[in-house]
Amino acid sequence: MANGPVSILIRVRPAAVKVFDPVVLTRAALERVLRAVGSDVVVGLLRVDRNSVPRWRAGGRIAQPESDRILDLDSLLTRALQVFHADGAGEWLSSPSPFLHGSRPVDALFECGLGPVLTALAAVLEGVFA
Repeated sequence: MANGPVSILIRVRPAAVKVFDPVVLTRAALERVLRAVGSDVVVGLLRVDRNSVPRWRAGGRIAQPESDRILDLDSLLTRALQVFHADGAGEWLSSPSPFLHGSRPVDALFECGLGPVLTALAAVLEGVFA
């Protein structure tokens, strides 16, 4: 197998528009996050009004900033649950991390973005930081 780039023409099928519809993806992510941590935690993390979550679940519009945060939180929870059991994931997300300069991963997610937090999680997985 060659080590260089592979020359493949990628044609995205028209059905991909429905499969990757941002509204559908965000709503699915919201449901996963709600099942994982509950409505009160989601409201607190996203810093939204308590009525937002029921409104979103009933089909209300989710603004782009909240949609982005929901998708990032879903990605982080997915990855954390691949590394830790549920209690360990919750503890790691809620505890200060030396890799994140003492910030809690869940806070750093919304302050610095998903990238640095996933890097911190990878460091834990590699045994660099607990």
